[in-house]
Amino acid sequence: MLWILVAAAFVARLALLIVRPLWHDEIFTLWASRLPSSRLLEVLRQDSGPPLFYLVEKPFVRLAEMAQSDALARLLPFAAVLCLFVPARRLSRESARIWFVVLAAGSPLLLVSAGEARAYGLLALLDFALFFLLFRGEPSRGRLAGAAALTALALWTHYLAILFVAACALLLIVRRRFLCLAALCVGMLAFLPWIPVLTVQPRQATSWMREPLGDSLLAFVSSLGGAGRIPSPQGGPLPGILVTIGLLVAIALLVAVARAGRQDPESADAAALSLLTMLLVLAASLLRPVAFAGRSEIAILPIWLWSVSRAATAGRMARWVTAASVAVGAVAALLLMAAPKPVPSSSRAVALVRQLATREDRVIATAAFYLPARLAYDRGTLAAPVTPIPRELASHPGWFAQAPLSREDLQALDQALATFSGNRRAFLLLHPFFLTPEMVQRLAGRGRSEVLFERPDALVIVWTSGPASALPKGAPSSPAKDKRTLGRSSEESGDPSRVIGQGKRLLSERSPGATFRRAAATALRASRVAGST
Repeated sequence: MLWILVAAAFVARLALLIVRPLWHDEIFTLWASRLPSSRLLEVLRQDSGPPLFYLVEKPFVRLAEMAQSDALARLLPFAAVLCLFVPARRLSRESARIWFVVLAAGSPLLLVSAGEARAYGLLALLDFALFFLLFRGEPSRGRLAGAAALTALALWTHYLAILFVAACALLLIVRRRFLCLAALCVGMLAFLPWIPVLTVQPRQATSWMREPLGDSLLAFVSSLGGAGRIPSPQGGPLPGILVTIGLLVAIALLVAVARAGRQDPESADAAALSLLTMLLVLAASLLRPVAFAGRSEIAILPIWLWSVSRAATAGRMARWVTAASVAVGAVAALLLMAAPKPVPSSSRAVALVRQLATREDRVIATAAFYLPARLAYDRGTLAAPVTPIPRELASHPGWFAQAPLSREDLQALDQALATFSGNRRAFLLLHPFFLTPEMVQRLAGRGRSEVLFERPDALVIVWTSGPASALPKGAPSSPAKDKRTLGRSSEESGDPSRVIGQGKRLLSERSPGATFRRAAATALRASRVAGST
């Protein structure tokens, strides 16, 4: 029975690992893990997080590039999440073992984190192992040394470990396990060299995580009941009714675990450590964005499931509530498996430009487009060099400010376009939000422009230097024959996302995109009014 459940969990996680496209944070993992160690440390000074995960990801990223399959970069988190099933053998009762495996197999958060090239799956495993060494069994030299090592590894893997370690320290004091507390402190000392970097990392790198703490709290509790918030890149969000049911089930589970904990210290410790960590996460978010539902709770989720699986054997009510949690998790997991898995527009845009751009051209990328374009150029799959707008994106490709382009940014665009002559082209990758009348006017005043790719969250504009134009409808950037040739060769390449086929249609059949035309018309009207006055 247990092996069948583990096998089913393996197949589901492997399927997501293979079929789900990489999103922005995973692309950052690929890019950062390719950097030399010294360069990686420089980059993280302008980003967030410690370096260990990117260092241990290096061989997996290398393997992914050799096999030309970026999904292989997810193998480390995939293996880490599967290892979470191993401790089930420590449970003395067969029923408790089954409950734990069922809960872990159906957990939607563990499902998505196993197929994501991020540090959360590895952090969950390190925290789970540290829990056993600190709170179970009598201290020995081997256990204490292992606890110190795991503490250091967890801290160097993700900053959530800081709050988990703090929760461990508080609970160890209450349990009067001072030798284990000393081992924890030794592991913390190994993290001290990174503190100066942590203190200078910009707050803006995590400012996007800020949300009302009440929203985070409700989503955290719902995840304990089998649902919770699933970020959109992983197939979320889940239906509101399912999240609400998960919230109610979690409240019932808290009651069941509290009752069982009176006779089961291990269940009580696991629940107390889980809840205390979440409270510290919420408290820390008052100072700096830390809490992010669908992410933060993964650090303690296996420990919470361990507590629930032990409590499920304590009585009929606990079994029914645990079964309800399993049902909620199973429904959520099935919904995530069946959810659409579209390729991000930024990746589709870069894939199109990768087929069209030559070494003489230049790619000018904004916001979320810069990172995939930079990775493609660094790998040699994008021939044209990449210029970021704003320029400071080059120092922190992993995050970007949600703000309009400043006058300095537009001047940087002018400077980049001023270097073009002849038939050299600039491929602009940007969100429609950035295509202001002022930008359109600058492009129209220096050359000819055409939209190659248009989505609600993405635009690809090809700009060619030459006489100023008013962007007449259908103004091409190259002869129609060349467009058709590009379209055929790209489609024959078998690109699974079909962005090149779409590029062919946009190039050979469409006039410039409606968004660009509206902005151009607005800019031209503004310039005529200014000229008449």
